[in-house]
Formats: sequence, structure tokens, C-alpha cells
Amino acid sequence: MNDTEETFQQTVAGYQLFGEPLRKWSTDRKNAADSMGVLWPMIGDARWATWEETGRYPGMKKDVAIILWLLSLKPASELSKDEVKSRTWTPDKAFNNPSGAVEEAMRWIDEQSWGDMSHPQFFEAANVALSIVAGVAASQFIISSEDGADEKKMASSTPQDGLV
Repeated sequence: MNDTEETFQQTVAGYQLFGEPLRKWSTDRKNAADSMGVLWPMIGDARWATWEETGRYPGMKKDVAIILWLLSLKPASELSKDEVKSRTWTPDKAFNNPSGAVEEAMRWIDEQSWGDMSHPQFFEAANVALSIVAGVAASQFIISSEDGADEKKMASSTPQDGLV
């Protein structure tokens, strides 16, 4: 099995973080992440240079926090009546309140035993988070039109590896 096949099989099986299953990276989660300011994988040239040099980039902890926090949330359709009454966070709620959601995601990561970037497991968690998002991003490609404008098109739903 090659690396691409292994990545696809991992996606089908579902991702885990330290033995705990993560929810699927859905459109609702991606939209919430975008509204919350996730940079990965479009981190820009300066951040990319830092990433290649150090294995980190400015804003990495925030990206990891947002991605993994969103992957821990139930969709609204799965909330109990008590969870609805207590205004439990969902991807939709995060999309509609991005600043509050960022605060909650940062509070969440700080509560994790591995949440500090100096902890060895932080980078294991970061690899899971960034691999999931990069795999989705790699399923798109850009075509150039004759007038020079670029247009994104969906190529497939199969994530590619080697991006993280």
C-alpha cells in the first residue's frame, strides 16, 4: 500500500487523537474554522519559511486548538435537550460567533495535558490536526482560465499525504 492509499484508509477509518475518536472534518467545521481565522494550509510565504525551518509557524497553536476543538464538537442535530438549553458549542454556533469560539478553543487546548507547545505530545496532536485539514485542501486543485483568472475546482474527496 502506498502513502496515498494509507492516508485514504486512515480517512475512511476515522482519525483519533491519543486513542479518542475525532469527528469527521465536515463542511460546517471547515466553515467555522475559516470564520475563526485558521491559517493552515494557506499560511503564506513567511510562515511557510518558518515552518520549514523550525516545524512551527506563528499562529500554529491557535490553528491546532481551533481544528481539534471543532473536531470534538457534536453537530446541533446530536445535542440533547439539556445541551441545547445550556447553549453547548456546535460547529454552527462557532461559525456564528467566531471570536467567542476562538476564546473557547484556546481555553480548551490550555486544559489539555498536552496543550502547551513545549509538551512533546503537542506536536503529535498538531500533526493529526494539520494532516486532516491539509488532506481536505489537497483534494482541490486550481485551473487557469484563458483570461488568466484562477478558479478552484473540487478534484476528489481523497486526501493526499506528504503535506504535513
